[in-house]
Amino acid sequence: TATVDELLQQCDAVILGSVDGRQHLGLAEQIFAAGKPVFVDKPLAHDLADAVRIALLARRLGTQWFTASALRFQVALRELQQELRGEQILGCEAFGTLRAGLGHLQLAWYGIHGLEVLYSVMGTGCREVRRVQAASGDVTTGIWGDGRVGVFRGLAYERQAVGWGLTVFGSQSICQVRLPAEYPPLLRE
Repeated sequence: TATVDELLQQCDAVILGSVDGRQHLGLAEQIFAAGKPVFVDKPLAHDLADAVRIALLARRLGTQWFTASALRFQVALRELQQELRGEQILGCEAFGTLRAGLGHLQLAWYGIHGLEVLYSVMGTGCREVRRVQAASGDVTTGIWGDGRVGVFRGLAYERQAVGWGLTVFGSQSICQVRLPAEYPPLLRE
């Protein structure tokens, strides 16, 4: 079995794909030192403190890196955004599978996909977040500084493997789309 250092000598870029975010800081310390571009798959880290450490480490070492949900790059989402170009986005309701794993929070594990789609549409500026949890799933509501509201409904994985999707409320239209969980669009990006 090859070591991380041996593998780093054989590649031009790195996908840190461990599904255990508790390992990511230690692996990032090894990988970022090589100076190669890095994609960190979800969850970025086990907690906020480790996520901040990863970002600061990359900055200190000058390592190019990013982390994102593969859903952000789905063709269907890009087509929806193109269709809404020129409209004011009044709100968005995203939904998706919600489950936790390896001691991670649900929103950092699978919930991140739906949240990232929500932010892709709504943009920055969320000022307040509220979350209601129930056996059937969660509802996380964000209120943006300009008064817009975005909602993520996380459906309990054990009950339904539903995938992901969203409804966007534009100033002139309402659009809905289902999103497949595929990596090729992310890799092409």
